[in-house]
Amino acid sequence: MAATKVLIVEDEQSITTPVKDKLEQCGFEVDSCIDGIDGYETARRNRYDAIVMDIKLPQMDGIEITKRLRQDGIETPIIMCTANGTLDGKLIGFEAGADDYLPKPFYPTELAARIGALIRRNNMNDDGLVHIGDLSYDEETKTISCKGDDMTLSDNEHGIFMELARAYRAPSKENKVVKKHDLLERVWHDRDIIDENNVEAYVSFLRKKLRFFDSDVEIKTVRGIGYQLVVHES
Repeated sequence: MAATKVLIVEDEQSITTPVKDKLEQCGFEVDSCIDGIDGYETARRNRYDAIVMDIKLPQMDGIEITKRLRQDGIETPIIMCTANGTLDGKLIGFEAGADDYLPKPFYPTELAARIGALIRRNNMNDDGLVHIGDLSYDEETKTISCKGDDMTLSDNEHGIFMELARAYRAPSKENKVVKKHDLLERVWHDRDIIDENNVEAYVSFLRKKLRFFDSDVEIKTVRGIGYQLVVHES
């Protein structure tokens, strides 16, 4: 299964540490930043499934970071966390582009649940499926459908497909390519017993399934880097 990546932008270590520990216990892969500029640049350079954002931060506040990310076309779900739980405070966060709002203090367990709900919502259309080109994908059943036919993906195929799907929706061209070593870490986790030949093998399996569908979606190899999804206009 692909690891779910979360970025925490919070300057108080007393908050970051227990939250990071809890999220990692829940299976999330977590990065953290302690100031606004680093948080903004990290969110721009990397793909995340969700961002946990404090409002009061050194150098650049969470409202400004959120505004800039949305202006950059980055649609990653953002949860605002702040001691200011007033209605006006919440409205300012939502107007900046936040997707959820959690007043401090909060239970890390609740934050983990909210992140999971936001990610599921973000990955799905109104029908609960992931749509790319002529493909529809049900994460729950790992079933990929196209032109009236369907097929079930293995756990590793599912992990690779979801990483490629997340990258496909990335606004910047460079973030649409998923590196082989990133797939190793996010799908298999243990690089000591798995190598890049396994990635190539499972990408080949996925390609065969897309060809079976005669889909307009292709897994393209970016030489020396990795893979990306490409949709050909029919």
